[in-house]
Amino acid sequence: MSTGSASFDAILARDEQDQARGLGVWGKEPPQPPLHCITFVTSNRPDLTDLVELATVGMMPVPGVGEVIALHDSEVTVAEVQTTYTRTDTGRTQIYTFVVVNELTPGQRALAKNRTIESRGDEATSDRVRVRVLLLVGDQAEIVADAADALKPARYRAADIAVAVGVSLAELPGLRLSAVVGRDGRLSGWQLI
Repeated sequence: MSTGSASFDAILARDEQDQARGLGVWGKEPPQPPLHCITFVTSNRPDLTDLVELATVGMMPVPGVGEVIALHDSEVTVAEVQTTYTRTDTGRTQIYTFVVVNELTPGQRALAKNRTIESRGDEATSDRVRVRVLLLVGDQAEIVADAADALKPARYRAADIAVAVGVSLAELPGLRLSAVVGRDGRLSGWQLI
């Protein structure tokens, strides 16, 4: 069967070979968790120096471009992500992810510096950050780190923010706020500062 695309035809041919050998979802053995390897490299050097290589049975979360992540307790920003999906000779799913990271920009560093840890006895801690409302786009508010060179705004429901801080929607653009950073990196717990 031809798709008219050399790339797609090659994918189909490999998958048909695996199927004929009884591999993958067509195998006689129950599926096993995938093998996943993530390699983090820096683009600061021409040879894309490996910083960290992690391998596991099962999927690891894959960061998105623009996210700030920590590698061995040092924060970096994700510049590029490439993932390859394949099978081993025994039919087990194998995933390779290649992540290019950069040092934080001054705006991202300022955001990290503005974080404060709020402890409430034995309760869980949370990170609060300072942010600024750039503008409204429909029912969404564009939020950025409260730093002169902050990049890449994130969008949140404007009505939720307005109610939390007790202002009208029209008053949101330009406001400086603090918010709690959740485990997923999303903000909540809006407060005026």
